[in-house]
Amino acid sequence: PDTVSNLRTDLEATLRVHPVPLADDWASWAEEIASARPTLLVLLPHHLQQGGFDQLEIGGDKRKSMQIRIEHVRSSQDPDARPIVLLIGCQTNAAKVDLEGFVPAFQDAGAVIIVSTIASVLGRQAGPAAAAIAQELKKQEGNPDATFGEVMLAVRRRLLVEGTPMVLGLTSYGDADWRIGAADGDDH
Repeated sequence: PDTVSNLRTDLEATLRVHPVPLADDWASWAEEIASARPTLLVLLPHHLQQGGFDQLEIGGDKRKSMQIRIEHVRSSQDPDARPIVLLIGCQTNAAKVDLEGFVPAFQDAGAVIIVSTIASVLGRQAGPAAAAIAQELKKQEGNPDATFGEVMLAVRRRLLVEGTPMVLGLTSYGDADWRIGAADGDDH
């Protein structure tokens, strides 16, 4: 029951953003993106299949993959922004219909990298996994040679050592060689 509040506390400590914006539904999600213009998006959604469609749910508000738009990934004020999306919930990488999954939907809307899951996960696992990824990203900030692939490897190692095997169910899509610490304007 405390997954979201614990994750928010961890993210505030790691990212030094107070408060970390919180969305209760898809409309507030888009509003927060428009105002905060984040480079890291963290979703701990419920994934379900209903009416023949895969859906993600935030606070009871459901959205099909074909309903994910640019405003769910980046601000209209940042047309060139390419945020990282942590889409960590039950089987967020699964799609009943090929090419209608959430990973390609977020990618098409402008995400540079999407971390998703291939298995069912519990909130008590999803929150700490998202926090660990954010912590490793922050740790690599300013390191022009750090890549996202290295971040994921470090997170997998750390969580496995800590006894969290669910980390093996995380997948990342995008460029594994995308440079985390490169200065603005440099090739990522």
